[in-house]
Amino acid sequence: MRCDQCQYWRRLDTRDVPDLMPGHCHRYPPVTTDTGHDASNARRDVAAWAFPLVYASAWCGEFKAITRDA
Repeated sequence: MRCDQCQYWRRLDTRDVPDLMPGHCHRYPPVTTDTGHDASNARRDVAAWAFPLVYASAWCGEFKAITRDA
């Protein structure tokens, strides 16, 4: 089981570095990212959302193998 073999993973890079190839996991909606803003500031940076970044060789309990149409 590896992220690059999961139907939720989307490759980000075109370089061929199999284990370190970055990608986004699309199993769940994007999450907020740390923008370094002061927490007391009421304004939020609406562009600070992203899917989790994971490497091709990673895996998790939500793994679902890619199915190929016959």
